[in-house]
Order: sequence, then structure tokens, then C-alpha cells
Amino acid sequence: MQSLLQMGNAESPLVSRVDRWCLLLLAHQLAGARCEIRLWDGTTVSCSDLPSAGVVTIRNRAALWRLLRAPEPALGESCADGAIDVTGDLTAMRESVDLGLEFFRLWRSLATNVVGIRDAQR
Repeated sequence: MQSLLQMGNAESPLVSRVDRWCLLLLAHQLAGARCEIRLWDGTTVSCSDLPSAGVVTIRNRAALWRLLRAPEPALGESCADGAIDVTGDLTAMRESVDLGLEFFRLWRSLATNVVGIRDAQR
């Protein structure tokens, strides 16, 4: 996956390097999803090389942390409380996000099992 990071307002004191790193980490978790994720200062990352079906705009740091910790429930909660905005083809974006999350879960499970097997052989 090629992560295309476009920087927002470089003078914004509200977005730190840690926030941008978290944005990239979130995009990595959603690898292949046809969406872009935008921070409150305009910094944007694309989760896929495919054309974007929509944009998720994260309005504050708390929402960013919630999305990193538990993406699926946090998406609904953050939408409901206005901490994120979602624009575009919601159905197509949701389907691709679900696939991206499933792939990430499988990859993480496989990596955990391989490490467990390797440790057991020692």
C-alpha cells in the first residue's frame, strides 16, 4: 500500500508529529480501504491506491485515539457525537473499510501465531 500523506497547515500548533504518526498508523490498519482520512488541520492520507469512495474527517485528537484503539465502534460513536464527518459514497467506503479491517485482523493473527510457534520451538 502506498500511503499518500498530504500535509495540512504546517503552522498549526494543534497537530503534532504524534498525531500525524497516529494518522499513518490508522491508514495502515485500513490498508486497501477506498477512503481518505483527514485530520482537523487538513493533513490527509489515502488508505489505498484505488480512487477514494469518501473522506473521513477527524475533528479532534480524542476521536483519533478512539479510532486507533477500536475502529469499528469508534466510527459510530464519533459520527454520533460530531467528532468525525464522513463524506462520499458511504456504502462503498464502508464495504472497503470492512475488508481492510478484516485483512488487518487476519494479518495480525497470523503474525501472532507465527511468533508463538517460533517461541514454542525454542
